[in-house]
Amino acid sequence: MGIKNLSSLIHIYAPNSIKKIHFDDLNGKKIAIDASLLIYSYVIAIRNTSEDLTNVDGEITSHIHAVVSKTLLYLDNGITPIFVFDGKPPVLKNDTLDKRKEVRETAKKLFLEENNEEKKIKLFKKSTIITWKQMDQCKEILRAMGIPVVEAPEESDSQCANLCKENIAYGVGSEDMDILTFGSNKLLRNISSSRKNEIIEYDLNKILNELNYTQQEFIDLCILLGCDYVNHIDGIGVKRAKDIIDEYRSIDNFLEKSNEIKNKKYEVDNDYIDKVNKARNYFLNGPSIIYTNNQLKLGSLDQKKIKELLINKYSYSKIKVDKIIKKIIDA
Repeated sequence: MGIKNLSSLIHIYAPNSIKKIHFDDLNGKKIAIDASLLIYSYVIAIRNTSEDLTNVDGEITSHIHAVVSKTLLYLDNGITPIFVFDGKPPVLKNDTLDKRKEVRETAKKLFLEENNEEKKIKLFKKSTIITWKQMDQCKEILRAMGIPVVEAPEESDSQCANLCKENIAYGVGSEDMDILTFGSNKLLRNISSSRKNEIIEYDLNKILNELNYTQQEFIDLCILLGCDYVNHIDGIGVKRAKDIIDEYRSIDNFLEKSNEIKNKKYEVDNDYIDKVNKARNYFLNGPSIIYTNNQLKLGSLDQKKIKELLINKYSYSKIKVDKIIKKIIDA
């Protein structure tokens, strides 16, 4: 989910932190790519056609087409992508994951019962899941292409943000706004779209300056807006969340001093502040692996492996694979 309505808040209260750029502006830069989100988005878009891409054996290959096509887009524009994959989800996220699973299972069931084609496509998209095996297949093809791959210990968001903090990557390519909450100074949205589309760059330092917040105050704002790790307090929207941090500077002070809490205007769970503290710590210190620049650079292309995988396993034509190889070599 990311952070609910954070983009809207930034557009209203910190507009100078946002700018539109083009692929040319990222030429020569390393960009950390939120791999899971990229693949999910591509697969869901494919499902608009009401069916997945498959090989000759009927096995789904949409995820492979996702990483191949987007990698070529990045390389063609002089960008070195670092694909960062999720590891084991943190315990903090269990409630959110359970809800998502329930939505998928319900969608699968309704899909089988639905006769309206438009509604069937919507349910088909809602039921999307990428398996661990499919993610491993994506890693295999990327490595054969010579593209750096990172396997995060837990959330890819934390790992992506830390690659930026360590000056390995210029920014993070993702649609999830919580990349900023994790501390990445640059978030690049729309970077997985076509070359014709503008990329939206968010600058965290400028956001903090315009809001007059510390990073911890910004994290508390994001928690109030709604994140994956803490239940949202009903009734608190964009303006109220900002007003709370502006006045109280922390969720703790708000809970302790606000008459709205004392008068029970807002319903707050008994374990809310405990979850807030855990979420804060995770945003600030989420696990990640430390890399050097030299470890995350473009490697050599394994033409034999690429042909073996794309032609024999994923049913690409030889002509198409030859074109892919040429594009990688020419990049």
